[in-house]
Amino acid sequence: MKRLSLSTMSLGVKLSVLTSFSVALLLFVLTLTQSHNAARQLESLATDDMHNQVQGISEMAAMFNATLTEEVNNYTQLFISFLPQRFSRDDSARIQVGEFSTPTLRAGLKTLNLDEVAVGDFFQRTTAVSTVFVRDGDDYYRISTSLKKEDGSRAIGTRLDRNSAAWKSVNRGDIYRGLATLFGHRYITQYQPVKDSSGAVIGILFVGVQIDKQYALMRDKVLARKLGDSGHFSVLNGAPGATQGQYLFDRQNEGKLPGWASEVQQAMLSQPQGIQETELDGESKMLAWQQLPGWNWIVVGEVSRDSLLAPITHSRNLFIATGLALVLLFALGFMLYSRRAITRPLQQVIHLAEQYAAGNLRVHLDTARHDEVGQLINAINGIGDGLEKIVGQVRVAAQEISDGTDTIAASSLNISEQIGRQASSVKRPPQAWSSLARRSSTRPIICVRP
Repeated sequence: MKRLSLSTMSLGVKLSVLTSFSVALLLFVLTLTQSHNAARQLESLATDDMHNQVQGISEMAAMFNATLTEEVNNYTQLFISFLPQRFSRDDSARIQVGEFSTPTLRAGLKTLNLDEVAVGDFFQRTTAVSTVFVRDGDDYYRISTSLKKEDGSRAIGTRLDRNSAAWKSVNRGDIYRGLATLFGHRYITQYQPVKDSSGAVIGILFVGVQIDKQYALMRDKVLARKLGDSGHFSVLNGAPGATQGQYLFDRQNEGKLPGWASEVQQAMLSQPQGIQETELDGESKMLAWQQLPGWNWIVVGEVSRDSLLAPITHSRNLFIATGLALVLLFALGFMLYSRRAITRPLQQVIHLAEQYAAGNLRVHLDTARHDEVGQLINAINGIGDGLEKIVGQVRVAAQEISDGTDTIAASSLNISEQIGRQASSVKRPPQAWSSLARRSSTRPIICVRP
């Protein structure tokens, strides 16, 4: 089996192969460069868009939070006005509230333990729920409330969770405002510390505005946002506790932890905002997030890098395939042209040279070309013409030499004959020489003077 090699190919094929390979390589490099730059630009635009949308969701939630916080603050001031001033706590007079024995909390002379008048009246006027907590040690117990549990009963005699952000703020004497989930409902809340005459925190006044409808509307708006075909947005729970990091808003995984690497989730919980790339189920993901402290939200944008770059990858592959097809057509066309313009004329020149080498100098190759190939043909024709002229001159000279040789040969023959005759005369007998001598002596001697 013969091995394919450029050395065995014709000049036209070599030129076609090398030219086509160069064009294909240049096209391939150009395509990869352009697609890489386009991919980087698209990634940058997508990242900026995702970050802007995350920021837009955060700003929308922040504005909503500011409006509701102002509303709940006004409701809290209104609820305070429903109660007499100068709060006090009596640890010695304890009242059983539910399962707990609680100190007596008074507003002026009014005992607030188990009192439903103030909270009921406030709910009728505002539809906002309210609660009075009394402090016992480091715990706060609901001793009067219009907040209801899932079964419809009042949530009286329950304790404020020590792990909640509200407990930490109030325990320091600070007001806490924020989003809270209480017995299956969402509230914008305000926890107002109640202090006695010495400034010690002895209880809490709580007011909550239920926002289930607004919360559902916010969820729909967040989940309705998209980025390309695969990009979507979600909200994680940033509040410390057992549910920290779980999905609050997501199409399929609410109440579950994301599948990202632990360092990625830790970065989301610790950094106010950021952009990061991670792997999930063997697929590259681009993430952008921003924290919303007032609600303990982490707004997250997520998009698949492969899906994002799919149009560019498709365009690149299509461009490469089209380019290769064009290169093949170019190679075929160039091969046909080079065969007609280079290979065939060179083969004719080779045949002409072979004819000259065989002694046929009358062969001539006509051409109307003025390029290098035409010049080569004219030069070969000139060589043939020159050789034919030289051969003609040699033939004339050879003929002249032949004629001279014949003349010399004829002259040599005459000389030989004369020599022969003279030799025969030398061989006469003595009588002849005596007769010749006598004739010679009778002849007069003529002297010629100068």
